[in-house]
Amino acid sequence: GSTNFNGSNSNSVNVFVGAVDRNTLYVADTLNNRIQRSTNNGQSWQFVGNGPGLGLGQFNAPKGVVANFSDTIIFVSDTANNRVQRSTNGGLNWVVIANAGVSTNQVNQPSGLAYDEGTDKLYIADTMNNRVLLVNAASTTTPVFTIFAGATVGVVIGKFSRPQSVAISAAGAVCVA
Repeated sequence: GSTNFNGSNSNSVNVFVGAVDRNTLYVADTLNNRIQRSTNNGQSWQFVGNGPGLGLGQFNAPKGVVANFSDTIIFVSDTANNRVQRSTNGGLNWVVIANAGVSTNQVNQPSGLAYDEGTDKLYIADTMNNRVLLVNAASTTTPVFTIFAGATVGVVIGKFSRPQSVAISAAGAVCVA
């Protein structure tokens, strides 16, 4: 909705807008296996991380990216690598906070992310595990994982089939697509 961002054409499954705050825009450029960031209303862009691959700060079909207000803490759902990565220094160094699997601290094709900086909570749409994970103390060296909702496929309230996105409202409500 901003008149400051230039328009463009793109296949909607290739690009996921992850976070917009102030004048910073993060984009998970999925099919190019990279994260891009603009801090000047889309006039110029920079890469975040180390490009495509399997190493730390490298990505394979990332679908989610979210950052704190000062852009120092960045989380990326590295979807095709089946992991979630975190940087606490603006994208220079990375650690994996969740690897592939079905345990509470593991993910299977994670997609959307939402971060509540005030409480240091990260929500992960753990797509192929049919659940939403909650990570307390997400920016620390000892994050604590719990299942927020789901874990088994279902049509009743609180159950999901391949959730894709998660968001937090200003009032703290968690919304899942």
